[in-house]
Amino acid sequence: MSSRRRTTTGITALTCGAALLGGFAGAGTARAGDSGGEGDLAGKSAGQVSELARKELLAATSLRLRTSTSVDATRLDITMNRSGDCTGSISKGRYGKVELIKHGRQIWLKPDDAFWKGQLSADAAASVIARVKGRYLHGTTGDPLPASIAAACDLAAFQKQTAGSGSPESP
Repeated sequence: MSSRRRTTTGITALTCGAALLGGFAGAGTARAGDSGGEGDLAGKSAGQVSELARKELLAATSLRLRTSTSVDATRLDITMNRSGDCTGSISKGRYGKVELIKHGRQIWLKPDDAFWKGQLSADAAASVIARVKGRYLHGTTGDPLPASIAAACDLAAFQKQTAGSGSPESP
């Protein structure tokens, strides 16, 4: 597997994994107008809270997912909807950052210089960086590289996967 494909696959896998973890982690956050107390989660078991979070996630029409990992420098900040549209960024520390916009089948990516340097030889990266000059690149869902990065935008697929996962087992 090429270095570029490994990094792209890694970013996609980390994005999906982070989305799975992030969807449940934010479920207990206070909503506007809450009194700041425990609210409707008071007295509920961890399993009950998890199931409530799962139900809320499945009902969501849009979602903002912000997460980072402590194991490596991966950060994700994406806003997505059920139509598959999204905007945000995915960064992988020294491997760079990609800003992403997806609307319908159209995808715009704006990789930073570190991304190009991590994907290409030094000479090729320098050439691409000089040509691109920090601009967005356009592709579609039919193009493998943009589509693999934009796979993180599919809220409906994420919800379908979550619906099939069932509720967590009680200890």
